[in-house]
Amino acid sequence: MQFCVLVRSIEGSNLPPAQEVALVKETFEQLASGKDKRIKACYPFAGERACCLICECSTPEELQETLALPFSRLVQTECHVITTPRSVVDMLTRVEQQVAGMTAAAGRN
Repeated sequence: MQFCVLVRSIEGSNLPPAQEVALVKETFEQLASGKDKRIKACYPFAGERACCLICECSTPEELQETLALPFSRLVQTECHVITTPRSVVDMLTRVEQQVAGMTAAAGRN
């Protein structure tokens, strides 16, 4: 499964600023290295303390493990399962067929 993970900085950390910066830098160095193959892409937002990660994991538990990044105590995450445009088209085709079947059945009554 693929997940879109929106990551945003939280306010009010109890860490000294230098330590916060070090954790964030360590996280982005880790992301830039590409070592964790489950993280397919990282898109930092320009001018914001936020980013989007595209992760590929088999289970939500694996995603949780993947997101155990150095800055995890400093951010909040919002996770969404994502799919492909082709799967949406296929699903809508099935819905169209069901609607057409219901309309035809209603016309016979």
